[in-house]
Amino acid sequence: MPPDKLSYTSVQWLAFACLALHNLEEALTMRAYLPRIRELLGAHAPAGLAFAIPTPAQFYAALAGATLIPLILVIVATTGKPSKLKFYLVALVQAQVLLNVFVPHVPAAYALGGYAPGLVTAVLVNLPFSVYFFRRSLGESRVTRRGLLVMLLVALPLLLLSIRLLYALGASLAR
Repeated sequence: MPPDKLSYTSVQWLAFACLALHNLEEALTMRAYLPRIRELLGAHAPAGLAFAIPTPAQFYAALAGATLIPLILVIVATTGKPSKLKFYLVALVQAQVLLNVFVPHVPAAYALGGYAPGLVTAVLVNLPFSVYFFRRSLGESRVTRRGLLVMLLVALPLLLLSIRLLYALGASLAR
């Protein structure tokens, strides 16, 4: 089925599917890369940044949260009566997914010499889908240009904060 023939609700669910695929790639590849990431940060990052690198158990717990929270938001957004607020819930998730391509995946791949966990789906799936999602959302007046700009501006600090909070949650669950 051509993407333009999908219902908007299906597009919202496709946004979650792309995120879940990305998180699966990270889950399958992160264990092999954590030692290299620790080594790079130990050699090049400020002294206090080493705490930011999670253990594998912390990472997987955080990744579960990073999958379940958007799932809940998409469920809320796609059930009941449609509303602008519900459209913006998924737009905010997708804004974070888009920014996640550039913070941290592309720089991390450069620092690691070509690949970082999640890079393939970030660049080949999430980046083009984000463009499609936002064009479709704007074209159908689900979001406004101004609202989209606000979502993008809110998404970056929220992305950084959510990564830190999910790692903290992962640390408490991993104990």
